[in-house]
Amino acid sequence: MTLAVRADDTYAGLAGRAERKRELLASLPSDRATPGDEELVGWYFRERLGQKVPVALDAWATTNGWRHVAELVRALRREWWFVS
Repeated sequence: MTLAVRADDTYAGLAGRAERKRELLASLPSDRATPGDEELVGWYFRERLGQKVPVALDAWATTNGWRHVAELVRALRREWWFVS
């Protein structure tokens, strides 16, 4: 699977984006204020995806590759820092 992904033409762009995100996030102050978990989830679904927050967020998270909601929220916090 890894070889197939790396062989794809879009891999270089995605790898570059990931590296820029890592650099930006590492440069941010650790005490930077962020929204609470509920607000982050709402922001992601309403603003980024243009849909309502799923009633069964746990089920949505596991169906979409997250082991639990806490992992999803951590990723959303990093995304919020990146785009704001």
